[in-house]
Amino acid sequence: MIPDLIARFWIVQIHIRVPEWLKSIKGAPSRRPQDGTTISKNALVAAPKPAPYKPKHYRHIIYAYDVQEEKSEIPVLEHDPFDFLDPQKTLVPPENTILIDPVAVGLPWFSTMKGTPQCIHWREAEAAGLELIEKVMAARGAGAVIPEKLKTSDQRRKMMELVETAVTICIYLYAVSDVARIRVLTKSIVFLFLHDDVMESRANVEGNSILEGWDTDSFQANELEGESRNDIFLDFCREAIALDPILGLELMQDTVRWARYSRDNSTKPNKSHATWQDFRDFRELDIAYDFMVTAVRFGAATLYDPAERPVFEWIEKLYIRHCLYINDLYSYEKELREYQQEGAPLHNSVHMIEQVLSVPPSSAKAILRSVLWDCERQVREEYVRLMALPEMSETQKFYLKRLIESFAGNYLYSMSTYRYARLSGKLIGPPPDDCMLKSFVQ
Repeated sequence: MIPDLIARFWIVQIHIRVPEWLKSIKGAPSRRPQDGTTISKNALVAAPKPAPYKPKHYRHIIYAYDVQEEKSEIPVLEHDPFDFLDPQKTLVPPENTILIDPVAVGLPWFSTMKGTPQCIHWREAEAAGLELIEKVMAARGAGAVIPEKLKTSDQRRKMMELVETAVTICIYLYAVSDVARIRVLTKSIVFLFLHDDVMESRANVEGNSILEGWDTDSFQANELEGESRNDIFLDFCREAIALDPILGLELMQDTVRWARYSRDNSTKPNKSHATWQDFRDFRELDIAYDFMVTAVRFGAATLYDPAERPVFEWIEKLYIRHCLYINDLYSYEKELREYQQEGAPLHNSVHMIEQVLSVPPSSAKAILRSVLWDCERQVREEYVRLMALPEMSETQKFYLKRLIESFAGNYLYSMSTYRYARLSGKLIGPPPDDCMLKSFVQ
């Protein structure tokens, strides 16, 4: 009896409430957009447009250098193992970074990699670079030789350009670095630039660079003693090794090793290369192979046993090749100008392709872009192979991702740095107040 009464009660309620509910829907007022027009009750409302891409905390990109004189289609990938570089698919970027969408910020992007991290500690990197330059300038009277370009009336501009370049390299190639590590890496790049510029100057007498006076083979943490000329580098070594006794020391050793290589080759005549392989082998040494790989590991605070090095040998080799191809593609105009006006050496992949194939620069650049894409294909294959190895640890996988981010970062550095873009690039936005180059950007 009771169940029958309950059932009858709900039947009555349905007959009463449903008509009232339908009436309320029909009588609902139409929605009006902000412009006052009425939307049909049956019309679909368009989804709101996405907000402009404005990542927080990022260092403004004001230059865009397009080297694509002959446009070509970027290879399309059905499945990309580097999805973690795609800002549209990655909600949380690596620690200490934001993820940049190069196309969204107006860059002429042609990489098969969809994006790149940028270190959020770029202000600290700028401060470190400027501090070091000021120390070097103040030490001129103590016997330190500085680049000729820093002795001109345009000295401040040259200083800012050098620091801007070092900072841009570090925040893209070593993006996951924390504050302390990005400061050390920025200073190390400034030291390398200062040494390189002295080697190219007329004052490149043995022993007069700020990086010289160290024995590469016996350089150890307990042997950090030097003459007054090297006090600045000595303090830097102590800072790096105190931060990371293992990777810091390795970074210093690679810095000194490259300085010695640069010294040994600075007085040799302009080298000719019979084959592409010969040229590439030379450039891999010239671009500071060991330093670049160590810098990625230092920035990521990633240690691996020396016995593990062979596992990464091929992908690290591809990394160096990719870096030198990018460097040569974007520095070609600058290096050609210095070759023509100052008689500087011209060791550049674009120039080498011109000579070997007897093609104009525009065609040589297009060929080098294809070489880059093929290199990226090989990198993906090796990355997938390594990540699938059962013995690959989480630390090793972490390092592999940081290496891939550095691949992509070199693109963004090269196409946005003032060092290259000042000759052939264009402004893609007014420089903000915190821009290092604001006072002399044209």
